[in-house]
Amino acid sequence: AEFYGRFTEWTPWSPDGRHLIFFAQTPDSGLRLGLARVADGRVRWLPTGGGVWDHTSVEWAPDGRRVAVSRLSRDFRRKQLTIWDVRRDRTTVVHEDSDPKWVDHNILPGFGSDWSPDGTRLAFITNRSGWRRAYIMDLSRGTARPVTGDGFDTGTVWWAPDGTRLLVASNQGS
Repeated sequence: AEFYGRFTEWTPWSPDGRHLIFFAQTPDSGLRLGLARVADGRVRWLPTGGGVWDHTSVEWAPDGRRVAVSRLSRDFRRKQLTIWDVRRDRTTVVHEDSDPKWVDHNILPGFGSDWSPDGTRLAFITNRSGWRRAYIMDLSRGTARPVTGDGFDTGTVWWAPDGTRLLVASNQGS
């Protein structure tokens, strides 16, 4: 473990069991996200964007080719939900929050994302409106639609195994 630095989150296995993804604290660049190949220990690092970002959470896509990555800027003014294509080593921003009123490391530093079972949609939580709302992103279209309203906070989202429904844990009615 010392070779990779200090681990800051559990190391999720890829769906095929060939890779581990992990966060490591390094003195010069803050939190980095590494992808280790289990067979030989080879590590690739997610491009960090010039030391601007700290990564807060990851979620493997069911196909094992992509990883949803939540990241928070070190000045706590922006957060992004990105998708890292681990085979092409390319990162795409799919959602960004940048209002200082609701981007905060204490409020919701990540997006709590969950992939649909077929990997075509990504459910996530954003506090863009001042409330923690659940959204579903259609990845082929690049569009997100809210699935919860204002007036209560959403804590977690999970897809049903068949992908037809989304379970939302919230404080609505409490």
